[in-house]
Amino acid sequence: MLKILNGESKSITSAALVVGAASLFSRLIGLLRDRILAGEFGAGEQLDIYFAAFRIPDFLFQLLIVGALSAGFIPLFARLQHDHGDRAWVFAGSVLHIVMIILAVMGALLALIAGWVVPLMTPGFSHAAQSETIVLTRIMLVSPIFLGMSAVFGGILQTFKQFFVNALAPIFYNIGIIVGALYGVPYVGLMGLAWGVVFGAFLHACIQIPSVYRLGFRYHTAIARMRNELLTLCKLMVPRVFALAMTQGTLVAMTMIASTLTAGSLAMFNFANNMASLPIGIFGISYAIAAFPTFTEHVVRGDTDRFRRSLAATVRHVLFFLIPCTVLFILLRAQIVRAVLGAGAFDWEDTIHTMNTLAAFAVGMVAVAINFILIRGFWAYEDTRTPAIIVTLGSVLSVVVAVFAAPYWGVEALGAAITMGSVLQLGFSWLMLRRHTGTLCESVIFISLAKITVGTFALALGVQGAKMFFGVQYGTATLIEVVLQGGIASLIGIALYIMVCWLLQSRELMQLIASVRRRIAPNSEQLELFEQ
Repeated sequence: MLKILNGESKSITSAALVVGAASLFSRLIGLLRDRILAGEFGAGEQLDIYFAAFRIPDFLFQLLIVGALSAGFIPLFARLQHDHGDRAWVFAGSVLHIVMIILAVMGALLALIAGWVVPLMTPGFSHAAQSETIVLTRIMLVSPIFLGMSAVFGGILQTFKQFFVNALAPIFYNIGIIVGALYGVPYVGLMGLAWGVVFGAFLHACIQIPSVYRLGFRYHTAIARMRNELLTLCKLMVPRVFALAMTQGTLVAMTMIASTLTAGSLAMFNFANNMASLPIGIFGISYAIAAFPTFTEHVVRGDTDRFRRSLAATVRHVLFFLIPCTVLFILLRAQIVRAVLGAGAFDWEDTIHTMNTLAAFAVGMVAVAINFILIRGFWAYEDTRTPAIIVTLGSVLSVVVAVFAAPYWGVEALGAAITMGSVLQLGFSWLMLRRHTGTLCESVIFISLAKITVGTFALALGVQGAKMFFGVQYGTATLIEVVLQGGIASLIGIALYIMVCWLLQSRELMQLIASVRRRIAPNSEQLELFEQ
């Protein structure tokens, strides 16, 4: 069990398999969480209040913690670990203390001014709804403190290429929210959900503590004087914080716009976004997390050739998974929404708007996922300024499109606006990263893309044919029929996709099979071909 929990992943593919498998389980629990919320409240004012209250605590965490640690902590900690092992642990402890202090102070400040900020963020809410949103916001502002601790622990584990425990943390986070929904709501209403978020964040941090202690981390109350390292971290952090401010600002803008639409629009937007995030989290983010330490290692050694081959291979693998996922989500959007949310107070009108919003998000899945990878390519070169500028451009485009389109097309326009911003970001990121590398092995990527496209076309034909046949023969009146229709159509489409990729000798499929075999039989002589 210790070997499974603390094992080091030897390649990007094997690391991505570990992170992806845990992410799949976490996202499925997240969908269960959404189903419980939809069945309990429907897409109405109550869930709008909950999601609006979530925005400020999430803004604080994303802005100050994800910005600092994801962009700067891992490269600096890795460099210190390579040159001065003991000093790296002192640095990690100092960062942990600073993170906790900043989050506690900022959380207290935001709790004090929540009564002023929330009405600005939810102009379409009634006074009673705004008052309840303020209460929930103040409760959930405790959660970033625990998530900040968890982010430091996760950065340590990722540096040592130990991904399993870090990937388990979101599972426990979702479990905490589910506990709040099932056992807190019946007694204290929506406040039960808010305390569930806090409990989930506490579990998110605690699950990683044994593993970081095993690696050598020890808690000390003092903040060490590491002026140069901490200044470097701040230097890397500032552009990233600005970029995340734009990203989170985009979500706040979407919240404001959704609050002016029909009741339940904000809930439908979040539900669709959560479902579209499932494959992005499993494949895109998993590969990005798994590849980042390897990217950093190549840059530290000055091996540009291996860096670009690693990055190109990571992009190819993400394309292999997410292009067919995009088609599956578009063709089966109604089945997905009905299977996940179609219960209790969530009615057919809610389903229609949510599934159309999901389709709009699905179109941008590939762009969002590859953006995660390219951003980490910049970070490996300790360049956080360029992606900050690019993210800003994408965010501005998304908000402008949403402002003008939402009054005419409703919540569906918000999903389309996010997708357009992501596509713009992808184009600029790709062009700018080539300044560091000269090339990103585009010719190899295009060959893989051609094979993936042919396989996806076979998948689309199989899914659409099976869906229509099942619908005519058996109907879709019940949940079981909907699940069977979507499940059987998916299996047929995926089987055709794999068969065509096998016939075309897709490198990504062959490398995936090789990596799975290495996981099953780790003592075999089979070589990992990921970077070739």
